[in-house]
Amino acid sequence: MQSAISQNERQYAKEDSSSYWLYRVYDINKEAKLEKYHGNLEQYFNFEPTDYLALKKDN
Repeated sequence: MQSAISQNERQYAKEDSSSYWLYRVYDINKEAKLEKYHGNLEQYFNFEPTDYLALKKDN
C-alpha cells in the first residue's frame, strides 16, 4: 500500500497523536473499504521522502 501525506501531517500526527486520525478509503468503484489509523503514524508506516521543493535561486 502506498499513500501520500505531507511532512506537516506526519509531524502533527507525532506531536498531537491523541487527536490525530487518518482515514484511508479505497476500492470505491467496487466494494469500498475503510482503514483507520490513530495517533503517531510511525507505528503503522515506514516513510520515504519522494518530493523536493524547488526554489528559484537569486542571481
